[in-house]
Amino acid sequence: MTSSPLPPPPSRPQPATSHQSHFRRGVVSVGGGSMIGVAALFMEAVIVARALPISDMGVYVFFQATLALLTIGVDLGFRTTAAQFLAAESDPARRASLVSSLLLLRLLVVAVVSGLVVVTAPYLAAAMGMPALADLLDYMPIILALSSLDELLGGVLQGYQRYRQIALAQVVRSMLRLAISALVLVVLGGGLTALVVSWIVSYGASVLIQFVSWPGPRAWRLDWPQARRALRFGLPLQATRYLWFAMQRVDTFVLSALTGPAGVAFYDVAGRLPQGIIRLSDAYYAVYHPSLSARLARHERIAAQHLIEQSLRVFSFGLLFLTWGAILFGRDLIVLLFKARYADAAPAMVVMLLALSLATSINLLGYALTASSQPGKSFRVNLLRSSVSLGGDFLLIPILGFIGAAYATLLSQLAAAPLAWWYMRRQRLPAHGAVHLRQYVAAALLYAAFLWLPPLGAGLRLLLLAAFPIVAVTLGVIRPSDVTLLVPERFLPWLRLAAPAARPTGDAKR
Repeated sequence: MTSSPLPPPPSRPQPATSHQSHFRRGVVSVGGGSMIGVAALFMEAVIVARALPISDMGVYVFFQATLALLTIGVDLGFRTTAAQFLAAESDPARRASLVSSLLLLRLLVVAVVSGLVVVTAPYLAAAMGMPALADLLDYMPIILALSSLDELLGGVLQGYQRYRQIALAQVVRSMLRLAISALVLVVLGGGLTALVVSWIVSYGASVLIQFVSWPGPRAWRLDWPQARRALRFGLPLQATRYLWFAMQRVDTFVLSALTGPAGVAFYDVAGRLPQGIIRLSDAYYAVYHPSLSARLARHERIAAQHLIEQSLRVFSFGLLFLTWGAILFGRDLIVLLFKARYADAAPAMVVMLLALSLATSINLLGYALTASSQPGKSFRVNLLRSSVSLGGDFLLIPILGFIGAAYATLLSQLAAAPLAWWYMRRQRLPAHGAVHLRQYVAAALLYAAFLWLPPLGAGLRLLLLAAFPIVAVTLGVIRPSDVTLLVPERFLPWLRLAAPAARPTGDAKR
């Protein structure tokens, strides 16, 4: 795919406008819903891990990974396509035609894939040596239909920028799932199969909320020109999602083959906090991607560059801070929540958080490439990441056990970052090299502490945790003004901060 440069920027930089306020409101709405959802799903994971035997926990995690893979399989890139196309389109009739076409195609693909699932389910359960999996797979078609519709409708509401409705659906879905899972496991004493009820009810409620929130006219017909356009744009995104799945969840399948359900269970416990952060990141991307697409469509390149730069710093600081917290208190947290039998998962959690801090920066650049109508370049970055991750799994898991999968993910981020930076420069968007340099120096220092820090008392560990923000500001990992990206505007005067003008900084020129 050849690079087609974007139109030149306006002669004068744009000042901060109401678009920044709208961006903050969107992040607060979706992020707030996601925070509630992450907390609820984390509590559900604790309940499931404590209530089920380790082997059943491994089967449950494998089922979740299979559902995630099939949800990607029926997507065809439509979730991101809907968000970007609807954000850039102003004609209500064309918007309605696009949404209807995407929904009808989604239902058709779900029907085909569900038939394949019904046929192959017994053979998959036998091949993996998980008899309990067969009972769960019987419910896969209905859960897949609800899960995929929930995801597509979320992309539609992103495009319409109906962030409060997205947040409401997230909160209802996660709270219902927590309540029903606790009921069937703790109160009623049900087993693995009983958890299916919580999936069906929670996804069904979320689909209903998002469907009735779909604004504008509804044209129930398949517009082939619109569908073909969506497919051409979405297929590279579909491939990218497969590669992203390979980085995030293929470890589950490799661990199932190499270590059995026990290795899967330990790795899932180690990944519970990183998975929650990924869901929160998705909430931010839900606002970041259409907002960036709209800025680039209006040729507001300086405003787009400023949004990318601030996002990189905020995520770098937040994830490195969590990594430092996991180094200091990770083992205590896992023992408290999941029982002492999972204590050995703590080192893997640290490595996974460190990898996530680097991965999120690459993801922000990937969304920037997609927003500039270059999804193929984002695909190539993710192809490299997933290839290194998958190869590292087969190389490191037999040597290191389940923590080898975490190290494979970390290596994949280190390998792919230079390619993402290079593509940003080719697209005439700054890679913000100084931001990445500070992040990598801080990450290296944290990894050294992870390897060599001796056991410390609780008081000293709390002091070291509290000192991290001061050190981060001193090193330039984060700037005080960056909080304006997320803090509601009414609090900015109280914090004595002002939203900065959308102008290039020293880093943006690099």
